[in-house]
This record gives sequence, structure tokens and C-alpha cells, in this order.
Amino acid sequence: MKCNFSFRRRQTALPSIVYLMTIGTMAAFPQNAIASPPQPSYVETRMSCPADVENLTQLLLRDLPGYANRVLRRSAILDLPDDTYTFSILLAGRAEYQPLDLKTTERSQIDSLHDFASPQQVFFTTLEQHYTHTKAYTTQNYHWLFLTQSDSGWRVALLFTQFGSADPQRPPLPPRETSQGIVGQGVKIWLRDCRAGAIRAPESDGDGED
Repeated sequence: MKCNFSFRRRQTALPSIVYLMTIGTMAAFPQNAIASPPQPSYVETRMSCPADVENLTQLLLRDLPGYANRVLRRSAILDLPDDTYTFSILLAGRAEYQPLDLKTTERSQIDSLHDFASPQQVFFTTLEQHYTHTKAYTTQNYHWLFLTQSDSGWRVALLFTQFGSADPQRPPLPPRETSQGIVGQGVKIWLRDCRAGAIRAPESDGDGED
């Protein structure tokens, strides 16, 4: 479903979400800064969802590439012959929490939010690597996530995405509702594990000593 609004509705007091998250395509995720996440060599501690949305989001973005890539591998969304095209999510980050004024948003796009109590708005960016037979390139996508608290914990209310281009001079595409997309499903599965107390606790600031 295409949306008729843009994250760029933020004015001087509330800067554009694209500006906040990119500040130029290279600023958000430098092309030479791509690295695999470190692999822990110790017994991991598991935890439940934090009540605070900022702490929740930091843990979510830490794990989201792995969750989304597993969704991608298991899905039939990219049902293309001969593996002519594929991609993977490398990084997720650049979280912002200052909400957009929903009065400036076309109501038909967010009507379902009336079913949720006080949804929290979170903005973040993903860096994706795309592959074809002839080349590989990266893009950045910009996400507007609505989270809500239920009796059992945090859940996704809505997710909108602006898809970026390999050409840094081209603006992102108009936002689309993507709750059922790769990233949306990855967020939902992570929140399910979070509610079950099955996510990895953040590393301590110490040296790992008992």
C-alpha cells in the first residue's frame, strides 16, 4: 500500500526523518564500515523486553539484521528464477524518538492506530547489500515504526518504509506500509521472543570477570 505522506514533513523544529537518519547517504553507514557482528564466546544471559522504548529499540536494532535475514531466507517473497537477485540486511541503527505530528498525516494511512493505546513512534535506518549476477551495491532504507504496549508486552502497530536508491543523488521512494515485509516480520518475531524472555541481554561494561 503506497502512502501519500512523507517523513519529510518535519520542519525546522522537527527535522526531516531522511535528514536525521542520513545526513547524506555516507553519514549514516559509511560504505567501508561494514563488518560482521562479533560472535560471543561466553554463555549468554537471556532477558525480557525492557519497559522503556529507547532501551527496547537499542536491543531490537542490535538483533534486527539477523532476524530479518532469517525471515528473508525462509520466505517466498523473492520468488525469482535462477537466483538472479538477492539482498541481505547488514546493519540497523540511527534510532530517533521525536514523534511526527499525526495531524499532518493523511488519516486513511493511520486509521488502524485508533485500535491501539498511545503508540510510540520510532525512526531507524537499515543498510542493505544487494547482489545481481553482475554487481553488488548497498542502499539505505528509512523506517517509521509504531509500537504499542499490550497486556502481554510490546507489539507492532504499523511500520512505514521509504526505500532508498543505490544512487545517493536520488531521493527515497514515497513511504509504504511494510508491516508484513521482511523488516516488519523481523521486528514482530523479535518482539515475540522478547515477550518470551528469549533475547540476549546487553553486554556488561566490565571485563567479563565474575
